[in-house]
Amino acid sequence: MAAEGAARSGSRVAGMVCSLWVLVLGSSVLALEEVLLDTTGETSEIGWLTYPPGGWDEVSVLDDQRRLTRTFEACHVAGAPPGTGQDNWLQTHFVERRGAQRAHIRLHFSVRACASLGVAGGTCRETFTLYYRQAEEPDGPDSISTWHLKRWTKVDTIAADESFPASSAWAVGPRGAGQRAGLQLNVKERSFGPLTQRGFYVAFQDTGACLALVAVKLFSYTCPSVLRAFASFPETQASGAGGASLVAAVGTCVAHAEPEEDGGGGQAGGSPPRLHCNGEGKWMVAVGGCRCQPGHQPARGDKACQGEILCLCTCPRSPHLPPTLGHLS
Repeated sequence: MAAEGAARSGSRVAGMVCSLWVLVLGSSVLALEEVLLDTTGETSEIGWLTYPPGGWDEVSVLDDQRRLTRTFEACHVAGAPPGTGQDNWLQTHFVERRGAQRAHIRLHFSVRACASLGVAGGTCRETFTLYYRQAEEPDGPDSISTWHLKRWTKVDTIAADESFPASSAWAVGPRGAGQRAGLQLNVKERSFGPLTQRGFYVAFQDTGACLALVAVKLFSYTCPSVLRAFASFPETQASGAGGASLVAAVGTCVAHAEPEEDGGGGQAGGSPPRLHCNGEGKWMVAVGGCRCQPGHQPARGDKACQGEILCLCTCPRSPHLPPTLGHLS
């Protein structure tokens, strides 16, 4: 009876350890970011295309941490004649998608408050527009001059959560970078896809704001490789549809493990286990799992199966071994 109670107690402890491991796994396995482009902290010339010439200026400024960095600025509304509209475009270089099905973009930017510019007539904006277009190859020399006329897909209109007066941000106009205080930044993240071609361009359209685009980071999310329920799952690209859409990954049982049975028939050899990668690179919705084969039992939570010879406690009887090995005590 005492031995039986000890066995039950040991089983409960093992179950608690296994549950704890799964809980820790869920909170510690983070999405992977594969960086496709990042201008953060760039100090040398970036050289993106602008239209019209001078619509955006590339200059060096101090960021919100007072570090020197390259930025793109557009601020023409204050000096424009009344009723004159702005249409200033900035385009990145060709960005290889590298297998990504969906791209995410994180923007650090600063916007001047229209009230601080003294512009009348409703021509001032505190927003800009984000676009992308896919391409199999970088633009050739013949099409570079007309890049702004190509078919762009709108991602979103980006609005600042906070806009700043001149005294707290930066002086109007693109010159005099050495005299500026550190920029006060907004941070916004958007995504677009599905991506099906070799790469893409991103463009920013200014229609009358006074803004500084301080850092642009393009990346994709990937679910990391993971061990769960005695199965290993490979690194998996997040869905191109984003949001709640899922990509199924088929797992492989670890050594000395086999798929759990399907249904209630009690027969071994069921379907391989599956995990699903969501649009933000996080694993969810587990279907099935693996279990240790007869003659083996769990080790290290649910990450491995070991033979009974190595058991340090009572092992379940195995029909594949002689009685002296199938039930060690």
